[in-house]
Amino acid sequence: MAKSKKPRKKTRYSKAEIIDAIEQAGGIVAAAARILGCSRMTIVRRLDTCEDIRAAWEQQKETVGDEMEGRLLKICRDENHADQFKALRFYLRTVQRSRGYGDKEQASTDKTVVIKHEIPGF
Repeated sequence: MAKSKKPRKKTRYSKAEIIDAIEQAGGIVAAAARILGCSRMTIVRRLDTCEDIRAAWEQQKETVGDEMEGRLLKICRDENHADQFKALRFYLRTVQRSRGYGDKEQASTDKTVVIKHEIPGF
């Protein structure tokens, strides 16, 4: 006779618990789920159904993004940093894309043309 599996106990996490886990995890959903001991989909479902949780998640992503951008700028400004060139190139190709840095694609009627911009001196 096969052993029957015990049904998993469903835990309902409060809005505050989920927001706290999201903040501890820096906005990373999988990490927040690990903190709570639930599945990633549990967090995703609550993001989809609760405006406050979604707002906290989006705020956390912005905060972490600002912190990472600050660290990147610090490397860009340090002429002696081993990764300064990589940091400058990344910053220009992503943050300053609207100014024309990075790769651009232009569609024509019959094919796509890729135009690569080179940064003088790099």
